[in-house]
Amino acid sequence: MLKAGAMRLGNPSYVVGVDIGGTNIRLGLLDKKGILNHFESFRSYDFKDNPQVDKALAELVYQWILHKGIPWEHLVAVVLGLPATLDRQDGFVYSCPNFRNLEGKRIRTTFQNWLPIPIYVEKDTNLAVLGEHHQGAARGYQDVLGVFIGTGLGCGIILGGSLHLGAHGVAAELGHIPVPNREEVCGCGNKGCIEIYASGGTLERALQARHDPESDIQKVFLYAAKGDPFWRQTIDHFLEMVAIAISAAVNLLDPQVVVIGGGVLQMEEFPFAELVKRVLTHVRKPEPARSLAIVKSVLGEYAGLVGAAILGFTLRSEERRQSD
Repeated sequence: MLKAGAMRLGNPSYVVGVDIGGTNIRLGLLDKKGILNHFESFRSYDFKDNPQVDKALAELVYQWILHKGIPWEHLVAVVLGLPATLDRQDGFVYSCPNFRNLEGKRIRTTFQNWLPIPIYVEKDTNLAVLGEHHQGAARGYQDVLGVFIGTGLGCGIILGGSLHLGAHGVAAELGHIPVPNREEVCGCGNKGCIEIYASGGTLERALQARHDPESDIQKVFLYAAKGDPFWRQTIDHFLEMVAIAISAAVNLLDPQVVVIGGGVLQMEEFPFAELVKRVLTHVRKPEPARSLAIVKSVLGEYAGLVGAAILGFTLRSEERRQSD
């Protein structure tokens, strides 16, 4: 996959992927093969507090396309990945705990007012698992559980080779499995959701509680590995909660492979082997424990953008067939 570089506009068919995460907003120009021809990242914090964040994001994408000199006629679609539950038809955002000002917005309509090309919206982790399924660590598998540990604990599911959305379009909310006898309120409004204890937000709150200005969030796993008592205890509980969430989904769905990605895995000394061991401890025996593959994401921060390209070209092709 080409991560960056000169524009290649010989073939006038591209999708602009927009991955709106709790920490970063990633923009990419991708062709039908999922090759990333251009990439840029922006800080989510620069947009979160804007009460008209949908318009600010639409303007960002509009200006980015103009600045890169991408002809509108070369674009098939813009695909938005949101950390949210939503209505895909009009892009109405039901719940978006890490981007509160998007809630209640019809973001697809807003973008359509700015951009003269088709706009599609999807949950960010659904796009990420699509990317891994088509071009990454889950390539060749038909039943895939994608788990993405970032600001929250996200998930995407592929069953029988197709993205699983559920009866109401809000499947795969892994981070909102309830933990018994917990009173902490999640950003979704419920109490005791497991992502309170199993996400990047967990580590951020622990860092704040430590009151150590010298500590670096990127090194908390390194501190634990070196024997720091506070971080050893914190990371031990964190890993156990992540493992419980993953194993619960595995026992329910019986996937062929679990792909684990997200920004937390990029942190120094992340104990991936220990996490796998803990997951397998909780998974049903003999199957699926015996046959289950648990692997790291291959596409990393680009997974959602690759998934955006796959979805964009697929939906445009279906619409064109229906109109013929």
